[in-house]
Amino acid sequence: LSFDEQAALDCAIELHQLGILKTYSFNVLGTLIESIQIAKDRFLFTQKMASIGEKFLPYEIVNFIDEALISAERLGYPVLVRDASARDNLPSSFADKPEKLKSLFTSVLSGSSQLFMNKSVKG
Repeated sequence: LSFDEQAALDCAIELHQLGILKTYSFNVLGTLIESIQIAKDRFLFTQKMASIGEKFLPYEIVNFIDEALISAERLGYPVLVRDASARDNLPSSFADKPEKLKSLFTSVLSGSSQLFMNKSVKG
């Protein structure tokens, strides 16, 4: 049986949340579980970066196309767009104008309830 890195992290987090690591006195070597959880959660990660004075690209999470269009104007085009629940290894798309964002909105949002958008450094 073999796990990729993401599966191993997910298993470690679940074992921690279920209390199994504590029950059997397992010590996690390397990165703390809490640090992994922060790194996996975009909101917690940006809060942590802000708390230490580190810069990060602005982002917004939206549910509806009108919110997406307003957010894109606020963030500034181009914006990176993806399913808010997607793992970082899933594809992202770029919108450089409202028409592109409208077409991406329905295709990216299929099967999800939220869209993650952030300012793109793509020129």
